[in-house]
Amino acid sequence: MLEVLAKNIYRLRKASGLKQDEVAERAGLSRAAYLAIEKGKANARSETLHKIAEAFNVSIRDLFIDPPELKSVRFRMKKITEQKRKAREQEIIKIALWLKDYNYLEKELGKKQDYRLAKIKEKDPEKLASKVREHLGLDANEPIKDIYEVLNAAGIKLHLAEMPMDDFFGASIGEENGGPAISVNVSKGISVERQIFTVAHEMAHLILHKESFRSEMFDDEPDEEKEADRFAGYFLMPNEEFMRALERCKGMHWFDAILTVKRYFRVSYLTVIRRLLDLGMTDNTIYQKFNSEYLRRYNVSLKNHQEPVALREPDTSSNNILVEERLHSLVREAVEKDIITISRAAEILNISRHDMNTLINSWKEINWKLN
Repeated sequence: MLEVLAKNIYRLRKASGLKQDEVAERAGLSRAAYLAIEKGKANARSETLHKIAEAFNVSIRDLFIDPPELKSVRFRMKKITEQKRKAREQEIIKIALWLKDYNYLEKELGKKQDYRLAKIKEKDPEKLASKVREHLGLDANEPIKDIYEVLNAAGIKLHLAEMPMDDFFGASIGEENGGPAISVNVSKGISVERQIFTVAHEMAHLILHKESFRSEMFDDEPDEEKEADRFAGYFLMPNEEFMRALERCKGMHWFDAILTVKRYFRVSYLTVIRRLLDLGMTDNTIYQKFNSEYLRRYNVSLKNHQEPVALREPDTSSNNILVEERLHSLVREAVEKDIITISRAAEILNISRHDMNTLINSWKEINWKLN
């Protein structure tokens, strides 16, 4: 029990952004006494636990939850450090708890989704992209307007993560652990285009690399990453339509042509450049030329992960266009049917009790039962 309590307190403190001194002060403890609890070397009185829970804006229950173990997960990072390893471990716990709640709601409401891509057999990423589009009833060439609807149609759950790491974009969870599911990093600084690409990239892993879903694996497999990138590129930007879009830009400056095509398909400029390279329509100097042209036009350098003419600016708080719509819908139905309490609903949606009450009141603004 001490070990579970310690892990949860550490995870919740990290998630809240509080320092050890701050939590200790709020709990009325010395730093040494608090550290002993966080490290699992000492128990805490009931009053102290309530204060710690209040500091994290969670219930006492959250301090003692023993999360299910995720074994079928693909969560890779580059240059693993001890700090990154711990952050990864805590994020996997969050995903495990989220999946547990999600599957509970589906079961109680009788709304379990079928995973529709499990039986697709194709190893070539480009051909697979076409098959997935066909299987989901998508147009063979049209740009994808809503990647969330694609996931919903495929029976894949979407989890939104906020990890301030510039080398983690997403993870995927196999069917064995309550998935399939995809977790996308929506932290500030990660463009919407990158988030959309990550969803498609992780879809590829779910189909192509099932044998690589093991929680103990940390490092990227270069060949698998290339295959997933290739699938994502062709899934979001089918080649036939890409060529037509490019043809329409024939009289433009090459820089403007790249930006026009990228906006049309809702992808990164890098995705467009990679396709041009794949087709032999340019060479590797295009990267430097693009950066130089951007600097010439805007008098500022193109920073890492920055997206020119972005769908939404990555430094704004409203950067995220991905929303867990289905989970919100399940929570509402469960509340209205008295399957879960308002407090439990707030925990599942990771919001405060006050915000949950505000959300419930907002449901009354629209008459959903139209005749």
